[in-house]
Amino acid sequence: MKRKSAKKTKTEKLGLIKNILLIILSFLISVALWFMGTFKDQTPVTRQLIDIPVTIVGENVLTDKNLYFNDIGDIKVNATIKGVSTAIFSVKIDEIVAVIDVSSYASGEYSVYPTLQNIGTAVTTTKIDSVDIVIEDIVTNQLDIALEVEGKPVRGYEARPDLAEYESTVSVTCKASIMEKIAGARIKVNVDGKRTAVTTTTNVELLDIDGNVINDPGIKLSVESVSVRLPISLIELN
Repeated sequence: MKRKSAKKTKTEKLGLIKNILLIILSFLISVALWFMGTFKDQTPVTRQLIDIPVTIVGENVLTDKNLYFNDIGDIKVNATIKGVSTAIFSVKIDEIVAVIDVSSYASGEYSVYPTLQNIGTAVTTTKIDSVDIVIEDIVTNQLDIALEVEGKPVRGYEARPDLAEYESTVSVTCKASIMEKIAGARIKVNVDGKRTAVTTTTNVELLDIDGNVINDPGIKLSVESVSVRLPISLIELN
């Protein structure tokens, strides 16, 4: 009886040891798998971003400094970001914007690198396309307004632009590159078939050196139109 009991006890001990070893082995395998998974998640990876829209900020500051930002239109850039895989692939592509802050720039031409926003603090930008921008001075000039007579009065009458009454100067404010093209200002009055003085209100036009009208939404005039009184008189016969 004592031999059987001793043998049974020994078998139970061996079984217990096996169970303990299995538990320890399972624990070690779990730790190894956790470590491998964690290490993998912490390995830096890169991701390519295509056609990220560019947003310009700070234009209002330029206006306060008498500077003008030339519109770049619908510009998009490509970029590369880097970070751990969990952070990289949690980035929502449709929320990313490439921002250019122009508030600190002076007039000139620049090639700048936008800053990506909405990529998270754990992600960095390793590469991004540059964007060319132009910032100009806003200038103001005073121009004389020339009066141009169109048409012909009734036979025997003539227009007298030398006696016309109207505001003869205009203040023009715009970016420097446009101002360089402006050669003068004019108004036009039609006297066709008239025999008495013409009183009208007419728009001020800006002209280039070839006499072509310059239209630009960035141009500001002190007066957009002027009131004119143009006398018509009999032609004196000698």
